[in-house]
Amino acid sequence: MSFTQNVALVAITAGLTGLLVPTVKAIMDQRHFKEQKRYEAELARQSSIIAAQVALLEQLSTALWEYMLGLIAVSYYKVNGNDDRAARAFEEYDDKSGSRFGHMQAEFSKARRLVSADRYDELQALYSTFLELDVSLLGLQQSNAAQSAWREHHRRAFSTQGSVSEALAQMAEEMRLAAVPS
Repeated sequence: MSFTQNVALVAITAGLTGLLVPTVKAIMDQRHFKEQKRYEAELARQSSIIAAQVALLEQLSTALWEYMLGLIAVSYYKVNGNDDRAARAFEEYDDKSGSRFGHMQAEFSKARRLVSADRYDELQALYSTFLELDVSLLGLQQSNAAQSAWREHHRRAFSTQGSVSEALAQMAEEMRLAAVPS
């Protein structure tokens, strides 16, 4: 090859490189930009899910414990011989239980989207237990039941607290919101 041909070849190569390198770099930058945006969108989505899970756990905890404490108060006072306080506790329980059951179901609806099917099933089983305890309490209240029946109801209601604690702990663990022991 002659000198002129070499110079021409170098000039053509330099010209192509001058055009191709910026074009390839622009394509790579665009691809990186799209990947970065996808990553940021996924990160924002995950942050929203975590925030929703935290809110669910807090609201569900409040709903379950408000119900439990209202339920237990009636039998606690009855078993301990304070019929006046038991009557007031029952009146408050009766006034609020319908809205508390409704609040629980609303939170369970959220849970269906934010927890596993197993955790959702546990919540539904807990709800069934609450309904059984509700029927039991209403029956005791209407029948002027013996102290032994009230003690048995109180024992069942009191022991259900462990199921509430366990359900909430398992949900927190599943959502990776539970503290890791050191």
